Amino acid sequence: MLRSTKAVVALSSIAIFLSLLTLGYYITDTVTGKATTLGDNLKLLGFCPSGTELVTPGPVGSTGPQGPAGNTGPSGAPGASGAPGQPGANGQDGTDGTNGTDGQDGAQGIQGEVGPSGAPGAQGAQGLPGAAGSDAICTPAIDLTAITGDLIPSVDNAYQLGTSQFRWKGLQLGPGTLYIQDQTTGAQAGLTVNDGTLLIDGADSLRIGNIRLTATGLRSMLASQDITIGATGDTGYLAVANGIKFADGTIITSAPNGGVAGPAGPVGPAGATGATGATGPQGPQGAPGSPGTILQLGTQSPGATLDLTKQVFVFNQGTWNLPDGQEGQIVYFTMTTGGDGHAVNVVINNLRVVDHGVGTLRTNATWAPFTSLGGVHLESSVSAIFINGAWSVSGGELR
Repeated sequence: MLRSTKAVVALSSIAIFLSLLTLGYYITDTVTGKATTLGDNLKLLGFCPSGTELVTPGPVGSTGPQGPAGNTGPSGAPGASGAPGQPGANGQDGTDGTNGTDGQDGAQGIQGEVGPSGAPGAQGAQGLPGAAGSDAICTPAIDLTAITGDLIPSVDNAYQLGTSQFRWKGLQLGPGTLYIQDQTTGAQAGLTVNDGTLLIDGADSLRIGNIRLTATGLRSMLASQDITIGATGDTGYLAVANGIKFADGTIITSAPNGGVAGPAGPVGPAGATGATGATGPQGPQGAPGSPGTILQLGTQSPGATLDLTKQVFVFNQGTWNLPDGQEGQIVYFTMTTGGDGHAVNVVINNLRVVDHGVGTLRTNATWAPFTSLGGVHLESSVSAIFINGAWSVSGGELR
C-alpha cells in the first residue's frame, strides 16, 4: 500500500511539473510574441513535428542573395521651424553701413514620425545544406520529384554535380542542348542530336589525340606526322567519290593509264635467274600472208616513151625511149616468144656505164637489152635501177 502511494505521489509530481513547465513556455511565448519556445526545446530532445525529419546539419549554408528592398514608406511630417534669429542693428543714414551679422540659426524642429515599413522583398534562394554537424535540428525532407521549375545554383560557376568518389551513374537528357563554355573564347558550345546526327554548334573542330577534324577536312597537329586511313591487314578500299587534288592543283580522277610517266626510280639489284620453264604448247598456225604485189606490164608501141608507172616491159622488135625515173625505182625488160633481140633498142636519157673500170655517165645512149652473140642464151630478161640521177642496167650492150 505504501509503494502504491509513493508511485501516485511521484506521478502527480511529474504531472504538476510538466503543467508548470508548459505554463511557463506559454507565458514566455505570450510575452515575446513567439510560438517556438516549446518546439525548440522539444527539438533538442529529439522530437520533431509530423511532416519533418530529424537531420544533423553542419554549418549553415551561405545566405541566398538578398531580395529586392521594399517600397520606401511615406516621409514623416516636417518639424516646426525654429525661432528666427535677432535682426542686425540698422546702419546709419547716408552711406550704407555694413550688413549686420546673421542671427543664430533656430533650433532644429522635432523629427517627424517614421512612415510604415514597406512590403518585405522576395525571399532569396535557399543556401546549400551544410555538412553534418553535432546539433540536431528539424529540416523538411527534400522531394526532388516535386520540383516544378528550374534548378539554379545560388552562385555562378562554383558547385559541381557529384565528385570523383561519389558519382552519378547515368545522366538522362530529353530533346535539347548540353552547353559547355569555351575556356579560351568564353563562347557557349551546344551539343545536340538531330535525326541521328551529333551536332556541335559553336565549335569548328574536333580533336582526337593529334588528329583534328575541322569544318574543311582532316589534319594532323604535328606537321611531320602521317595521317593513316585503315590498318595493316584490311581488305577494304579507300573509296573516293570524285577525285584526289594535290597542293600544286593536279587532280587525279582515275588510275593513270597511258599518262605522262614520272621519273624512273633507281634500278634495283638483279634478282637470281629462275629455273627454265617447261616448253609451252605449240601455238596455232598464223593467218596466211597477203600475196605479193603483181607487177604491171607496159604495152607502149615502138617509138613511144615507156610509161614508168608500169614495172615490166615486153619487147618484140623496135626502139623505145626510157626517161629518168624516181630514186631507187626498178623496171624489168623481157622478150616475147619469137621476138628479135637484134632489132630491140632502148634510148636511155641518162645511162651509167663502166668504162675501163670507171663509172661514166652517157646521155641519150642507145642500149640493146639483149645480147647479139650467137648461140643459146638464158638472159631473156634484164633489169634497170635509177640511182643518183642515172639508170644502171644488168646486161645488154651499147649500140
